[in-house]
Amino acid sequence: MVDMPKKATAQSFSAGMNTEAGLSPLHWSDKCFLCSGEIGETDQRQFYQGKAAMMLCHTGCLNVMNTNGGKPVDYHRAMGDSAVRSAGLEPSYTGPGWLDFPDLPALQAYTQSNGEIPSHIKVTVGKVVVQVGE
Repeated sequence: MVDMPKKATAQSFSAGMNTEAGLSPLHWSDKCFLCSGEIGETDQRQFYQGKAAMMLCHTGCLNVMNTNGGKPVDYHRAMGDSAVRSAGLEPSYTGPGWLDFPDLPALQAYTQSNGEIPSHIKVTVGKVVVQVGE
C-alpha cells in the first residue's frame, strides 16, 4: 500500500510564521482620542466613530463633545474656553493631541491659517503619520 501525501492545509503554507489573534478595539490604544490622556482599566470608556475609524475615548470627554456640538473640534473649543475662564490658574489644556487631515492640501490650509503645529501633537495625513507627537 502506497502512502498518499497529506492534504495541504493553510498552516502548511504559512512559511513558518506564527499566527496571532487580532486585537479588539479595546486593545488599540490606551489613550483618549479627544484629550490624549491615559485611559485606566476602570475608567469609563466609549468609542467615537469618525469618518474612517473608531477611536477610544473617555466617556466624560465624549459627553463634553456631544454637549458642545458633537464634533471633536467642539470638544477642543469648549476645553480651550474653560481653561481661559479659570481665573488665576495656568491652563492645563494644550489643544488636541492628534490632528488628522484627509490630504496634504488640507494640512497646508490648516498651517497657513493657524501656524505651525507644535511638535507634541500627532499629525496624520490620509492615515499616514507625518508627525509622531508625544
